[in-house]
Amino acid sequence: MDQLSMDIRYSLRTLRKSPAFTLVAILVLALGMGATTAIFSVVNAVLIRPLPYKEPSRLVAMSSLFQREGVSRSFATVSLNEVERWRADSRSLESVGSFVFSAMPVNTGTQAMFLVAIGADPEFLGTLGIQPALGRNLPGSGSQQKDPSVIISHRLWVDAFQSDPQVLGRSLFMDGAANTIAGVLPASFQFPRSDASYFAEEPDIVYPVANIADSWGRDSTQWFAFGRLKPGAATGSAEAELKTITTRMAAADPGLRGMSVHLSALDAETTKGVRPALLLTLGISIVLLLIACTNIMNLLFSRAAERGREMAVRRAVGASAWRLVRQMLTESVCLTFFAGALGVLLAGFALDTLVSISPAHLPISGHVEIDWTVLGFAFLVCAATAILAAILPAVHRSGQTDTLIASTRSSASRAVLHFQRALMVTQIALGVGLLAAAGLLAHSLYRLSSVNPGFRTQGTLAFEMAFPSGNPKDTPRLYQSILDATRAPPGVISAGWITNPP
Repeated sequence: MDQLSMDIRYSLRTLRKSPAFTLVAILVLALGMGATTAIFSVVNAVLIRPLPYKEPSRLVAMSSLFQREGVSRSFATVSLNEVERWRADSRSLESVGSFVFSAMPVNTGTQAMFLVAIGADPEFLGTLGIQPALGRNLPGSGSQQKDPSVIISHRLWVDAFQSDPQVLGRSLFMDGAANTIAGVLPASFQFPRSDASYFAEEPDIVYPVANIADSWGRDSTQWFAFGRLKPGAATGSAEAELKTITTRMAAADPGLRGMSVHLSALDAETTKGVRPALLLTLGISIVLLLIACTNIMNLLFSRAAERGREMAVRRAVGASAWRLVRQMLTESVCLTFFAGALGVLLAGFALDTLVSISPAHLPISGHVEIDWTVLGFAFLVCAATAILAAILPAVHRSGQTDTLIASTRSSASRAVLHFQRALMVTQIALGVGLLAAAGLLAHSLYRLSSVNPGFRTQGTLAFEMAFPSGNPKDTPRLYQSILDATRAPPGVISAGWITNPP
């Protein structure tokens, strides 16, 4: 420990005597490690961290398989009748939950909003192992009992009700119908199956699926379902059991002929839409870190050549080759961990930006943050970088037998020169590859932005209106009055209604 402490103090003095080298090396490594750590933080929150449910490894997603007359197709959804039968007959599943996404106008007092909502059965939260932060779950079981109760999100509770602890029992109007708030979801709650929604926003309301089941169609394949395996049950055996149940249903209902079911882990289904892009981005950041490592390795080779006289003196007074290697590795470790600390700070600043510019909805488990897992990853990256960038220069210089009168600018061996040239070639090749990929992506983005959509976009504005459907006889007059008010301001040439913008 005394020798290690002495090596660290000597390394810090040496680095302080070469401020230009130290600053360049720290900045180069900090950019590489910061980018890698930032991307890994997102990968950790999406792909590595378990889903925020009770025993998430027991949760499975259900999807439909259709095979008839040589045609085979798969759907991410199932029918509500299948869900009810699986819930009643399955011996491998502890519970089954189902839901469907929708959006509708919502009124709370004087506020009118257009919110994403889900129709869910009362087993929805129980299957996930989630309890409302305030209040209770939806009443009953299955999809038969209609009820005006709703559960609101923590965000809606804060924004529309100012975090009122007395919100339970208050009313809100969904599409003109009065509903009673029965509970508030936890702030950390994440809805399953991010691919189940056509909306970028998180749902704000959970209402009983029975309220829409008959009008939407219990036989239609448009419901998302997931189940919780019983302890000890395997996904394969549960899938075989559900296939048998579905086959019996098809025998009684010709409309279900050719239908089957497939089970998969819920976490895999939740993240499959973003997994390839995140892994590709992580790979690109690792390539960037490798470029930084080759750059630093070349700098260390050049720096070791300049310190030839110092190494020769230390060898002459009895320092072993291992002692010299350890000293140079200590310098590299100090350099790398200074860069790692700066890289972690840069990653912390970059996280919010990374998430905000993501073109996809990220099914994040909790918050994207620099937690202990990310810090452990950053530590390993620092250690690997220090060893990768410094071991060869240190071993090479420690094995030299330069005399005291040797020039500090003496040329390196032919092998080292060839190796340094190979490093430069590698660095340039990796850099050109990254620049080419960035150029292709930028060119694709430019071409997408310049595509003619078939209508005039300049000077065209779009906005949403949220109001209850009310009396159908009043709807045309309401629409016309809003159009007249929109056309009235100077500079407005025309205005119109549309259900879904192009």
